[in-house]
Parts: sequence; C-alpha cells; structure tokens
Amino acid sequence: MESKDIVFAAANAHKSHWRETRARPDGQKVAAKVTSEWQKAVQQSDPTRFIIDAPVAAHLRESLALFDSRDGVAYEFGLSRNNLDCELYRDLFKAWVAKHHSQPSLKSLVFIATEPASNKLRSGLAKDVMSAGTTLGVGLEFAFIRTRKITR
Repeated sequence: MESKDIVFAAANAHKSHWRETRARPDGQKVAAKVTSEWQKAVQQSDPTRFIIDAPVAAHLRESLALFDSRDGVAYEFGLSRNNLDCELYRDLFKAWVAKHHSQPSLKSLVFIATEPASNKLRSGLAKDVMSAGTTLGVGLEFAFIRTRKITR
C-alpha cells in the first residue's frame, strides 16, 4: 500500500462517517469513528507492516495514529475544525519524540486534513514548520482530502 492509498482510505472513512456537529462530545465520537475505520482499513492490507496507535515512548501515554514500519512513515488524521494547527504541532512533537524513543526508523510524518483546512496549514507558522521539519530529523508532508459538507 502506497501513501496515496493510505490517504484515499482516510478520505473514504471521512466520507462514510463524518458529519458536522457543534456539540464537542458528538464531534469527538465521530472523529474517533472516522479514525478507527481508516486505521483498520489500512492495517488489513498488511497487519505486520502497519501499526495502529504506535507508542511514542514507554514513559508517555501518547501514540502515533498509524505507523508504516517498512517505510518509516507516521500518519496522523487531523479532524479538528477549530484547532487544526494545534493538532498538527502536537502530532509533529509526538513524531520527534517517537523518533528518539520508540521508532528510530521514523523518517516522516504525513498529516492528513480536509481541504477546507488547507489554507490555515499552507500559510503562517505551519508553512515554516513544514520546511524546518527535516532539519529536526523528521520530514513533514501535508495530504488534503476533498470533502462534501454533511450536516445531521
């Protein structure tokens, strides 16, 4: 499975389950469902290669959503509507810590987000962080999926 297939699986999970909601608990449940469905779809293609919730470090209760142990690529799916940039920074820190503690083969982080969020991540601090990532030992890539607005 290639990176584009992993992003496509994320888009399919999003399309199947996503709905906008103003209630925080409901939004968290939907995000968890989308993420879980995406992770399972990818892992089924090669269970020994893809690790769901790969630990960041033994002393932390943090994990990488999906880790490709063959290619050294971590994947995170940013679903926050309001705090996507904060989610990106947290995920990048998790990748840096994982590189030094639990996943030394980690080369890059692919941060998947919906297309409407792309403007926030393509400008400002996020843009500069993207270019600085490799100097800190972990590359950063963005993958944006197109969505249709679903409200229930």
